[in-house]
Amino acid sequence: MGVPGTTKGHFEKHRKWAENSHVGAPGDATLGDVTHHLAHSNIAWMHGRIDDPVMFGLASRIDEINRLAEQSRGFIWRIPESETSFTHLEVFREDFPGFDPSRFFYNMSVWESLEHLREYTLFSAHAEMIYERRQWLDSIAGANVALWWIPEGHHPSIAESAERLRHVRKFGPTPHAFTLRHSFPPANSSPGDKIPGPDSEQPSHGSQEGRQP
Repeated sequence: MGVPGTTKGHFEKHRKWAENSHVGAPGDATLGDVTHHLAHSNIAWMHGRIDDPVMFGLASRIDEINRLAEQSRGFIWRIPESETSFTHLEVFREDFPGFDPSRFFYNMSVWESLEHLREYTLFSAHAEMIYERRQWLDSIAGANVALWWIPEGHHPSIAESAERLRHVRKFGPTPHAFTLRHSFPPANSSPGDKIPGPDSEQPSHGSQEGRQP
């Protein structure tokens, strides 16, 4: 389950952009004999532990939203809950002083293409969570989302996703790690620069470009 968006108007802007976007085919991205899939990770701070009463509205829908993702067109894989223990999440401690894994919201999944991820993020029941997210989630410093291309069959690790998030936080979107708003094709798959999103003329928060639309 992702944590996109900022305001309803902002969401509508991105929704209309996605409706009119013809970038990327719905299928896999292929380079020669190598098929690439899209890895996606996002993070946030929760208002409390997942079992605290304040988190009930989110906790009660996580299974539903996860099932929706798994049934969505282009979904390939998501990291199992058993692999997101507090110990696994310790890799983020270097990024956030006073890191509290009990309040750290983490998600990672793999999709066939950018278009499939956009479709799930912006045009499914997942989008309902956008409007209510401030009930449960706080802003996180720097990039809260990273996307990157991986070879077919690869399941990225939490450490890998942490490195990609650091990259977006430090450098902004690049072919190494990017966002839905500013995306890149797989390396050498086509000429040209990055694919601009609706706010390409102005990053959403200065050097902290990397919030999911």
